[in-house]
Amino acid sequence: MGIVAGNFFPVIRSSGERTTDLARLLLEKVFAPETIVTINEAPFENALRKGFALAMDCGKEWVFFLDADVLPSPERLRKVLDFCMSADEGVFFVLPTILDKFFGMPRDGTHFYRVKHIEKLYEGIPADSTTPKPESTAIQYVRDKYSLALARCNEVYAVHDYEQYYRDIFRTAFVHGGKHSAFSWILSNYWKSMSGADADFVVALLGIYSKRAVPGIAKIDINAFPKDISNILEPVIGISEKSTITDSTGMAEKIEQIISGWKPTAYSRVLDFRRDWWRRPRLPLMFNSVVDAIKNKDLLKELSLHFNAELTKFIK
Repeated sequence: MGIVAGNFFPVIRSSGERTTDLARLLLEKVFAPETIVTINEAPFENALRKGFALAMDCGKEWVFFLDADVLPSPERLRKVLDFCMSADEGVFFVLPTILDKFFGMPRDGTHFYRVKHIEKLYEGIPADSTTPKPESTAIQYVRDKYSLALARCNEVYAVHDYEQYYRDIFRTAFVHGGKHSAFSWILSNYWKSMSGADADFVVALLGIYSKRAVPGIAKIDINAFPKDISNILEPVIGISEKSTITDSTGMAEKIEQIISGWKPTAYSRVLDFRRDWWRRPRLPLMFNSVVDAIKNKDLLKELSLHFNAELTKFIK
């Protein structure tokens, strides 16, 4: 373990994901094994309470929460640690970037917090099942009440939702259908375009369509979902649940290849615009760039494959 890594308390938040052990093996390439803690708590609000409570007594400068469905590149993770250590004193939270399989693009990722502000975050944890984004709610509470800053790190350091059990993909897609309802049609059209080559996207479609039939907030609670969906997988889709991962050889290299090989697509450009228009001041610039891009005939052809008639409604 290097000097920089010694300033961090790494915590894996697990709900029995297929990649829990793999996530730990990857972290052990950066942190001393005995310093890594894994917690298994549900609902997600309880995981926040347990993780924040452990962090208060860890004696480190920073705490790093890694969800077990996130697989970091060790070399890229070290760059994020360096970024944290160079952050201004007024920064309580660093937000790096992960490559998300089901969003098909980089997006905000896991969370690095200055330990001295953890008590403030604990105050802001919402009551169970009152919001689909409990951690974001706690972060916003701290920003509003204490005027502390966050810093974005543009380093894409990990992949998210790769190699997961089908049951967890179903749950993730179901929750996405509630958390991201404003652009769920974009997600589902992207998943359709990918479903011919990867059964993960077929299961994701099943999850998001199921949410459309169920009103209300999608709970981030593994106990609210079936632990076995083989009664759906086998007769409806014709596949069986994945086996456990027994061989992690070359996984760090594979993650690096996935990240370095990603390129923006017509889909990711539109989704990035759709997700960010309400929270960023550069709306006119972003809109103009999207419109200019759509004027490109090749891009328009690619877009039509993803969105078909719905694209015209969105542009209008």
